[in-house]
Amino acid sequence: MLAVTLSGCGGSKKAEPKPSASTKAATSPDAARTLMRSIVDKPVAAAEKMVAAAGFSFRIVSKDQVPVRASMDYDPSRISVVVRDGKIFDAVVF
Repeated sequence: MLAVTLSGCGGSKKAEPKPSASTKAATSPDAARTLMRSIVDKPVAAAEKMVAAAGFSFRIVSKDQVPVRASMDYDPSRISVVVRDGKIFDAVVF
């Protein structure tokens, strides 16, 4: 027997928090492009810190030419990276 409980259906709806102006500016397309160029050839740990400090999220989508499972949803505040030999080989927003 399988029981499924759905919560949050109907009832009151909480408003999603709106990003602040500084968050929007930090994760702008121009900021993303600049950041992506700056992390190429950096060690993964250093690149991850740089991405977090700039207000973006970070994920590895390929490591040493082996794909890593990742969702295909678009998130303009997420930097997806390709890693080779412990360094960032490429970076994209998707």
